[in-house]
Amino acid sequence: MFPVKQVLKAALRKQEQWRGVAKPVLYYGDHAASKQLLAKLPQLKQEFRPTPWLYNTHLQLVFFDVRKKSSAPLQYDHTDTLTMTDGGQTALAWLGYGLAADTPTIVVMHTITGSPHSMQELVQDLHKHTGWRIVVCVRRGHADMGLKTPRLNILGSTDDLREQLQVIQQRFPDSPLYAVGSSAGSGLLVRYLGEEGEHALFKAAFAYCPGYNTDEAFGKAHPVYSRLMAKKLIKKFIQPNLAQVGHLP
Repeated sequence: MFPVKQVLKAALRKQEQWRGVAKPVLYYGDHAASKQLLAKLPQLKQEFRPTPWLYNTHLQLVFFDVRKKSSAPLQYDHTDTLTMTDGGQTALAWLGYGLAADTPTIVVMHTITGSPHSMQELVQDLHKHTGWRIVVCVRRGHADMGLKTPRLNILGSTDDLREQLQVIQQRFPDSPLYAVGSSAGSGLLVRYLGEEGEHALFKAAFAYCPGYNTDEAFGKAHPVYSRLMAKKLIKKFIQPNLAQVGHLP
């Protein structure tokens, strides 16, 4: 007898693969605390089904880029421009700055060419779902800040982060600190946690879309996107700052 059920199941699996349908793959310590946490997150056991007309990663990237560029800029409550010890310039962009002094603060470390504007969707979501204060730690040369010293740190500097965290603690000494590193920002987060160990200032930290192992991460990038990113980095960080870095080999 012709195995109709098997054929239909195979066709359904093919269709689901084409549409990107899959369950999350979880890696966690096999202990009671992890199991209790996972029991409270049923969505981690559910299938993920992309929007039908955004069924692959290329379409999703294009859509995300168009939406980001066309969205109205988020009005942050307050922005601090900081001068680092060596004269370099960074910034802190705050949402929920006027909340109670003991409200927890989520420190956001942005993407490779990130800015407060490019991170606004994540910032708004974190603020909406937690009600906490959010602060974006803006790195040197990002968000239209020109370089004041010939020092680029596209993936972040833990020395700068420590100075930024010191300012955050001075502003809100009673606020517990949490951290989210997004994409390249996860590299800064993971390095900081590794260097500080148990002395890290964060009560908890989350690497979102992590790209902290750059030896492997960039090798997995699609060649077209790799070339586009290289051109974007040169246009963003090298060309506007030739006066500061052009004399360097």
